[in-house]
Amino acid sequence: MLPFLLTSALAATVGAHASPSSRQIVPTSYEAGHFYAVGTTTEGKTLQLLVDSGGTGGSGFYVIDPATVSRLGLQTSRCVLGAETLEVVTTIPFAPGKGWPKSVDTPCDATALVVSGIGKVTGKDGIIGAGYMPRHIWTFDYPARQLWIESADWKPDAGMHRVALGYQRNSAGGWGTGFARLRVQVAGQPLDLLLDTGATGKPS
Repeated sequence: MLPFLLTSALAATVGAHASPSSRQIVPTSYEAGHFYAVGTTTEGKTLQLLVDSGGTGGSGFYVIDPATVSRLGLQTSRCVLGAETLEVVTTIPFAPGKGWPKSVDTPCDATALVVSGIGKVTGKDGIIGAGYMPRHIWTFDYPARQLWIESADWKPDAGMHRVALGYQRNSAGGWGTGFARLRVQVAGQPLDLLLDTGATGKPS
């Protein structure tokens, strides 16, 4: 089985200027088909974020719960974005090789967005979602249970299968949301689906 690659998928528009200069593995745990990014701070404290391409976020931010902010002792600030005032995390001091890169060109040069209740939604500390993921180039290697952020100069191998994704645009023609639309054919008819790495099946 070949690795499932989201690479060009989640990075077609903005990933090239935001991904690291070299390939970087994201420390993770793997549970029931889901990746959880597991970061460790310089003080040895950990946080776990569901990696969910259909999850919340925006402007290059991933999302963490206020309880996690308090537990880790993170510094926050107020960030004015349009008509909204957001609570954001300035930085997370990851130990070397124990975290993931900050997106560039984020509002207020912040790292993460603080959202009440996100921990209850995920059962963890938050989400790496549609705000953060399109800023980077990803490889989801399900057989090896590994998650990678590729370098900015990543190119697909010749044998890879390309799947076109659609993204919503705003009224000015710019980037709207980071939710990726995947079109499939069912009985000869097109069907649009959300590319959702955090989707959970609950058979009844």
